[in-house]
Amino acid sequence: MLMYTTAAGKELHLGVDPKSPLLAFKWNSGGEIPQELQGLFTAEDMAKKAFNMWRAKKEAVKGLEIDK
Repeated sequence: MLMYTTAAGKELHLGVDPKSPLLAFKWNSGGEIPQELQGLFTAEDMAKKAFNMWRAKKEAVKGLEIDK
């Protein structure tokens, strides 16, 4: 499954939701999941697509902050 570590060291995991057979994102250390990644996913490729869109958006915003 998918795992992503932020620059701050937080780990985001994709795994099976404990209440269903569907997939969900969660922070290893707890905390609120970004809106784009909230909810349940029926397939890993759909979750990865949402993750890639969130990451691209996050990096685009980071780039705008650097340009200022």
